[in-house]
Amino acid sequence: MLAFVPQPPRFGCGHSTSEAVWDASDVFSCTAVIFRSMNIKVGDTFTTTREVTDKLIRDFADLSGDHNPIHLDENFARGTRFGKRIAHGMLSGAFISSVLGNNFQGLKIAFMSQTLRFTAPTFIGDVITTTATVKHIREDKNIVTLETRCTKHTGELTVTGESLVMILE
Repeated sequence: MLAFVPQPPRFGCGHSTSEAVWDASDVFSCTAVIFRSMNIKVGDTFTTTREVTDKLIRDFADLSGDHNPIHLDENFARGTRFGKRIAHGMLSGAFISSVLGNNFQGLKIAFMSQTLRFTAPTFIGDVITTTATVKHIREDKNIVTLETRCTKHTGELTVTGESLVMILE
């Protein structure tokens, strides 16, 4: 004989663990309620702006352990194709993490994936605007796909990519 053991609701929709009926449609309807209450829709955009400074690059080098001279040594960098020091590419990844972790309508998220394509270098003194735009919402899993971009104050695009995040309760 098979016994049914009710599971607690995953998304807090008011079902009790003592209820005798629990099916996948309950989970889907609960998830849809969460997305409606979050007011997130395709096309929503979240941004943040930050100036890249010598201190920020040095702090990031210490944090990441990446002490490549292209980021830290002006004499070395002068002899490269860039002609001067450039910021770590992953600093832009951190900017993307920041916009999603702090500016995503107050929601708590967990990163599932992030792609990055570097299209131009970021230099000390550049003011970078990071933008994340909702492209797709998978309501049955609380997963949101976002287009991510970092753009200099001059309008030059430095990074493009895509984030996949899970909305946490």
